Amino acid sequence: MRQFQDSLKIARELKDRAREAQSFDNIGIVYGRMGRFMEAFQQYQDGLNIKRELKDRAGEALTLHNIGIVYEAIGQNAEALQQYQDNLKIVRELKTARGRRQSSPTSGSSTRTRVSTWRRCSSSRTASRSNAS
Repeated sequence: MRQFQDSLKIARELKDRAREAQSFDNIGIVYGRMGRFMEAFQQYQDGLNIKRELKDRAGEALTLHNIGIVYEAIGQNAEALQQYQDNLKIVRELKTARGRRQSSPTSGSSTRTRVSTWRRCSSSRTASRSNAS
């Protein structure tokens, strides 16, 4: 986590908005793995705002997908579906704009793996807290 926070600080000092957005995404991934979903969501949202400002459509698609993972991990499936649909729309636009087939940066199997990992981590932390009480 510290490394990504340092990266964020440096990106801000250099006024490197793309690197700043990537740092937010990386921090969001770490928070998600820790089961701190609202903090992950906020990091992704901050990164998403920058990617939209930069008109980074591929980056925007990836972050929307990550936000969908957070929603799915906390059981808000309708919101997750909306994020995945927004992601898919952008991915399709990018494929059409490039005129050639390109793999989506967000495959279904990697999503299921990340969601199940986050849920397991969150469940074991909750169980640890209950046993400590």
